[in-house]
Amino acid sequence: NIPVVTAAGANAVAVAEHTLALMLALARRIKPAVKSIEEGRWDRHSLTGVGLRGKTVGVVGFGAIGAEVASICSNLGMKVLVAPPADESTVSPEATEKRKQRLKKSEAIEVDCLRDLLQDSDIVSVHLPLTDSTRHYIGGDQLASMKQGATLISTARGGVIDECALLECLKNSVISGAALDVFESEGSQVSEDSVLMELAQLDSTVITPHVGGHTVEAQVDVWTLVMDRLLENLHVTD
Repeated sequence: NIPVVTAAGANAVAVAEHTLALMLALARRIKPAVKSIEEGRWDRHSLTGVGLRGKTVGVVGFGAIGAEVASICSNLGMKVLVAPPADESTVSPEATEKRKQRLKKSEAIEVDCLRDLLQDSDIVSVHLPLTDSTRHYIGGDQLASMKQGATLISTARGGVIDECALLECLKNSVISGAALDVFESEGSQVSEDSVLMELAQLDSTVITPHVGGHTVEAQVDVWTLVMDRLLENLHVTD
């Protein structure tokens, strides 16, 4: 038998920190601020941002990354709401118990349904895996349910957000901004006329090329965990 090991959760802190960076970039209007300087303009008065303290963040997907985001936001003085699992039937008793512990640690509140979270959150941060039940989990109807002026963050997996619906909602000011690190098509699959490139051209977006888990520390943690688990398996085989 050939052992197969994973490093699930090893880069959770790195992805959570990137999520916070995206939140701050939207809240403080970093993209248009940088653009104004590059174009030789000094637009302080038109670049007034908003603070995070006192705002409500809704976390959709409460695994290791979502829980880390919730803890960071709670420590910043934000109210944290958590959506119920996308597919309750796949949640084990062990996962349910771990979820309760994470909710308590982060001082987060679990809401009854996704719609309640969308309607009450100033920021919605998505951290779901991509499965048959989560593909386009955040689509046109869900975006339309978000409160006026809210922003969307995704460091989850490409395909969880319906990018076409998001583009239309941003163009029509249904929500005020979006920051994405993951996409349905990435790398060499991205064409110049893709939805991703259209999203990237908007002042109301912040787009990064799937770098959430790419820190020096996270890469060391991932490889260390993989090697530890490989050695454990080799020892068992002996």
